[in-house]
Amino acid sequence: KIPEISIPPIERTTLANGLHVVAAKDDLPQITVSISIGYGRLYESKETAGMSDIIAKALSFSGSKKYPGMKLHNAIESMGGKFSVYAGWESTTITIKVLSRFANKAFDIVSDLILHPNFNKTHLMISKRIIKDQIKRKTDRPMHIAFEKVREIIFLGNGYGAVMTEKKIDGYSLEKVRKTWNRYFVAKNALVGISTNLPWNKIKKSVKLLISWESGKKQSYHAKLIENQKNVKKFKKTIFYFEKNIPQASVVMGTVGPTIHNKGNHALHVMNYILGGGSFNSRLMREIRVKRGLAYSVGSIMRARWKTGVFLSYVQTKPQAVNTVINLIKSNVQSMIDSPIGMNEINWAKNSINNSYIFNFSTPMSIVSNELDIQFYSLPKNYYTNYLTYINKVNPIDIIKESKKIFSFGLITVVVGKKSLINSLKKLGDVVVLKK
Repeated sequence: KIPEISIPPIERTTLANGLHVVAAKDDLPQITVSISIGYGRLYESKETAGMSDIIAKALSFSGSKKYPGMKLHNAIESMGGKFSVYAGWESTTITIKVLSRFANKAFDIVSDLILHPNFNKTHLMISKRIIKDQIKRKTDRPMHIAFEKVREIIFLGNGYGAVMTEKKIDGYSLEKVRKTWNRYFVAKNALVGISTNLPWNKIKKSVKLLISWESGKKQSYHAKLIENQKNVKKFKKTIFYFEKNIPQASVVMGTVGPTIHNKGNHALHVMNYILGGGSFNSRLMREIRVKRGLAYSVGSIMRARWKTGVFLSYVQTKPQAVNTVINLIKSNVQSMIDSPIGMNEINWAKNSINNSYIFNFSTPMSIVSNELDIQFYSLPKNYYTNYLTYINKVNPIDIIKESKKIFSFGLITVVVGKKSLINSLKKLGDVVVLKK
């Protein structure tokens, strides 16, 4: 049985400059304002990797003309509020959350940040120092290294594969930051989401503070799906190795995924849940951890976005089990193409997805986020309310058909671990040692 999803009323408006605003009712006396700009890591290339993180960090430190530096943070702290600037895959998001009685001040702050950012050399230098320190710390996380290297190889160092380095971060000038800001941080390339107990008429008046924001135009990012798929096929028999002297080995295997507009995504959602995205009953967990005790952390991820997507499977295991684990991942992935999944497994996955789906609407802000996704991705208005209907129509043939589309090119494999692994990995194919 499909759970009934009843979404509370959503208010919408579009300002004269093209800025879209979405708001949902909150029962608590608070307001959250979130401005999401279409510029994140997927917009980056080999040459611009890390720019979105630099902008987010620099804006957080520098503030605006009216609220420069610590004056910004003191103003928010005095209201007992929360503030963040975060660079994600497809957007950079500025969020402020305060009691609703401080709504006017909140809108004054976010509008001044957008209209009059106070970028300067001092805060840019501090931002660079912090981000370079984060880059150094990544080397302490072998699984993170494996994920990053797989994406870099699949996507040829661009978009999902863009990797920021200390050298690149050092090369970003204040002029480059401002130039990027002026191109992407415009009204038509942004969305505003609000949740509050305040009346909609009051919110509409406050939002008009952003009406002077330059319209600009909606920006896209480049994705070369065919080129990326060819690259996966070219290296599907290669094992990419990254040396790190650690007790365990980290293995990540991946390929190009579909865009969010792919009609077969519901089948792939069910497939991935069965393969490794689900609980202890998923195949990778069952075959690698439960039956053989070869890993603690194991699973798979499927992400579909605006212009591209990615599939990743991962496991941490003991060095002597690496070859076995790689073969188990390959065979379980291949089984999604070769043989129909039984209805017992499919019904188990559907039931789990049905029962957990409601948590996508657990807060007013999550409801707003879903509405913003519909706007950003140009999805049908009933995309989320009808999602489970399509999930429950998925059959074994659908899963085979869609699995072939993404897995027929093979998988890129990256192993992070001791140098002694190289000889055993050569039994699986050509080994390429990745530079540190």
